[in-house]
Amino acid sequence: MHSALKVHEIVCQIAQQLEDDPEDLESLALTCRAFCDPALDVLWAEIYNIVPLLKCLPDGLVSYGRDPTRRGYPPRMLYNFTRPLDTSDWAMFCKYSRRVRRVFGSLTYRSIGRGTKAYTTDVSPDVLLVFAHPPPDALPLFPRLEEVTWGIPALHVFPFLRPIAGPSLTTLELRNTHIDDDDETELEAAAAADTGIDTDQRARRRAEALALIAGLGTMCPRMKNFKWSDLWHSSAAAVAMSRAVCQWHYLEDLHVDMLADIALDHVMRLRTLRKLRIHVPLVISNGHSLAQNQCGDIFPGLETLRLKARGCGYADITNFLTSLPGRVRARRFEAHTPSLANVVADLPDLIQTICNRFDRDTLKAVSITEDRTYDDQRIEHVADFDVTIDTLRPLLGFRNIESLELDLKRSISLDDDDLAQIACSWPKLQALGLNPGEGWIKTSQATFSGLAAMKARLPKLTRIAIALDGRSDTAATLTPPPSVSLDEGELVCPVEALNLLDSKVGEDVDGVAVFLCEAMPLAGGCELGAWWSVHMGNRWQSPARGYEKWWESVFSAVKRIRGEEGEVEDGDSGCSDDGD
Repeated sequence: MHSALKVHEIVCQIAQQLEDDPEDLESLALTCRAFCDPALDVLWAEIYNIVPLLKCLPDGLVSYGRDPTRRGYPPRMLYNFTRPLDTSDWAMFCKYSRRVRRVFGSLTYRSIGRGTKAYTTDVSPDVLLVFAHPPPDALPLFPRLEEVTWGIPALHVFPFLRPIAGPSLTTLELRNTHIDDDDETELEAAAAADTGIDTDQRARRRAEALALIAGLGTMCPRMKNFKWSDLWHSSAAAVAMSRAVCQWHYLEDLHVDMLADIALDHVMRLRTLRKLRIHVPLVISNGHSLAQNQCGDIFPGLETLRLKARGCGYADITNFLTSLPGRVRARRFEAHTPSLANVVADLPDLIQTICNRFDRDTLKAVSITEDRTYDDQRIEHVADFDVTIDTLRPLLGFRNIESLELDLKRSISLDDDDLAQIACSWPKLQALGLNPGEGWIKTSQATFSGLAAMKARLPKLTRIAIALDGRSDTAATLTPPPSVSLDEGELVCPVEALNLLDSKVGEDVDGVAVFLCEAMPLAGGCELGAWWSVHMGNRWQSPARGYEKWWESVFSAVKRIRGEEGEVEDGDSGCSDDGD
C-alpha cells in the first residue's frame, strides 16, 4: 500500500469523494481496516430513517409485518423486536448509529408506492421505548447527530427524544399535536382505556413529555434551526418549548406555531437569528407586557419575519407589531391570516403599522396573504374592501422595496397613474404580485400602456402579476412608452413571468400581441398566463373560459411573431431572450 494511504486524513478525503456512490463506499470499507472506519463514517452519515440501523441487527431480532391495529387504507407495515436486546445487539447498533449525522426523512415513518400498491412503513413505538432507555455502556446512541425530523406518533414515545437530542444536534423538526388533556382525541382516549392506562398514568406521561421539551435547551445547547409547525391548542407545551428556546444562544431559524412571551424576550436580542416564523397572539406565561421591557435594538440580525394570525383578519398581527419595544430591521416581512375579518380597517391598519415598526432602509420584501378557503360574495360589492393606492401609500416610503405580494380575497382598484406612483416609489422593484390567486375581482382600470410605462421605469422588474382592461386599448392607441434614461451601467432585465390574471379581453388579438413584443422586454421562456386560477374560473364560470381562450390566442400570436411556435409545447407560452 502506498505510504500516502496510511495518512488518515487522505483516506477520509478519498471516502468523502465517494459519498454519492454507496457501492464504492462499501467496497472501500471491506478493503482493509485502515479504510473501514472512514468509509463507514461517510456511508452512514446520512440516512432516510432508522430502519437501515435496524436491518444491521442480527437475523431474527427484528420482525416485519402488517400492523394488526391499523384499519383502512393504505396498510401499515411495522418493524418490531422479537426479543430483548443483549450486549452484543447494542454493540452492533451503536457501531453504525454513532456515525449518523443527518436524518433527512422522517425518523421512523416512510410512505412507499402509489395507488393500490401503496403502503407505509413505520417503527413500532415499543422499539422506540427500548432505545429511549439504553444501558449505560451504550450511551450516547447518536453522538454525531446534527439534523433530524421526527413525527412523534404518540405521547408515550416522547422519551425517545433523549437519545436523539444531544450536544451535537443543531437542526430539529418535531411534529405532534396531542400533548394536553384537552386536545387528546377520542381514539387516543379509547386506546388508552383499552390498554388499562388510567388518568394518573396519562398525566405522568404528559408531565414527562413537557419536562423533556423544556430540557431540550440544555440537552441541545448548539441548536440553530428548530421547527415545530403543528403544535396547536397546547399552551403547556408552548411554554415548555419556549423555556428551551431561552437556553439557545445560536438560533438562526425558529419556526413554531405557538410561542410564549418569555421566549420572544430572548429571541429579540439574538444576533444570530435570521428567520422567525410564529403564530400570534403569543401564549402568556408570566403576565408581563413586552412594551414595558424596553430593550433598544430588537432582532438585530433578523432577515425574515413571518407572522400568522390564529384568528380572523390581521388584528392579532397588528397588535403584536404594535407591542414590540423597538423598530424591526428585517429584510422580509410576511403576514398571513386564515380567514377574512368583517372589519374594513384591518388591512390598512396592518400596513400603517408596518410603516411605523419596520426600518425603511432595511425592508425589501412584503407579503400579505389570506386563505381562499371560502367565497364571500359581499366583498365584490363593498367598495371599502378595495385595495387602492391609498391602502398601499404608507409602504411607498420604503424606497428599497424589491418584492411586493398581495394575495387577498379583496378587489384591487388601481389605474395607470397608480402604477406610475408605484414605479416612482420603488425604483428597485423586481417582483410585483397583486392578487395572483384571486385576481382583481372588479374590472381593472389599468391599461397595456400603463403596464408598459411602469416596466420602462423599473428596469429590474422581472415578475409581474397584474390585471388589465384589454378593452381600453386598440391597435391605434397601443404605442410603446417613451424611453426612460437609466443610470450608468444599469441594464434592463427582461420579464420572466407575466400573469395577466382576470384581465378583460378586447378585439384586436394581433395588436395586443405586437404591443407585448415591442413594448415589453420578454425573456426567453417567459411564463405568460391569464385566467388560470380556479377561483377566477369559479367566479366567472362560462365567460372565464372565453376570456382564457382569447388570451391564449394573444400568447400564441406572441410566439408566432417571435418565431417560437415550434419551440414551446402546447399549453405553454414562451418568449425569446431578446429584450428588444
